[in-house]
Amino acid sequence: MIRRLLLALIVLAAAVGLAASQDVTPSPTLLAQIDELEQWATEIRGLRALSPVDRRFPNRSEVEAFIASQPR
Repeated sequence: MIRRLLLALIVLAAAVGLAASQDVTPSPTLLAQIDELEQWATEIRGLRALSPVDRRFPNRSEVEAFIASQPR
């Protein structure tokens, strides 16, 4: 019984990990929210925008390389 439960948990964890690591392009709604937050933060802090912000979300291989480069 415990072995089956453990196996089910391992399979579930692997499935969730694979689904979460897929390369996803940010939705237009998310990008609009990011722009709104950026504008709000700029106004609250009294800053002026010097240049547009380039947003680039890392893909899976870039995240793996970053994690591998971190000291343990």
